[in-house]
Amino acid sequence: MTTKARLHEIVESLSDADLAGAERALTDPWVLALLTTPEGAPPLSAEEIAGLVEAKRDVETGRVQEFESLTDLLADLHGEGDQATQPCGLYEPSDFAGPIGG
Repeated sequence: MTTKARLHEIVESLSDADLAGAERALTDPWVLALLTTPEGAPPLSAEEIAGLVEAKRDVETGRVQEFESLTDLLADLHGEGDQATQPCGLYEPSDFAGPIGG
């Protein structure tokens, strides 16, 4: 039996009450990231797992806001409009001039 066929079989065996939870699990970006970790990648430490769980909880509770792009982040920081693409004033372009470490 192929993996796809087995997954279809599992889905068909779920009760209606369990389907929503299964869908959330199968479409959750955090779960997908764990499921698609390259073979041979080192396992996550307990501290890394705890950090991921805390970060996910922060996103779910609204403590951390996700942005689709840097432009969206800047728009949120500066409000909508032309200012959204302007630097936020924390750094000046000259701060990055010259050789690295210079």
